[in-house]
Amino acid sequence: MRKIRAIALALVLVMPVAGMVVLPGCATVSGIFQSDPVGASLLTMKDAYEASVHTAGRLYVQKVISEAQLRAFRDKANKFYTSYNIIVALHAETKLTENDARFKNLVAAFDALQALVATFTKGV
Repeated sequence: MRKIRAIALALVLVMPVAGMVVLPGCATVSGIFQSDPVGASLLTMKDAYEASVHTAGRLYVQKVISEAQLRAFRDKANKFYTSYNIIVALHAETKLTENDARFKNLVAAFDALQALVATFTKGV
């Protein structure tokens, strides 16, 4: 059981590391991104995403959430992460607006991820 817990935790905690590898593109253009509302939102989402991953991992280690809950979080987080990277690349190329459907879908995915973490932390 301990080995399964360690493997599951490693899978969740790897996500921020991957984010550090892929998301620096966002950091290198942070000056550009901070000059518009979509870019600023993307930077904020990046920080909140990383905090959510760490929170889910911590809650799992503390046995506040189950392995099934951790997997559900991981699945949503992976979907968000993939979408986020696509939107960052699009925004860097074409300067998306807040009304762009792709950006709105990303915001909805982000809100769903944050809501899931909020359910984990109720009563903690």
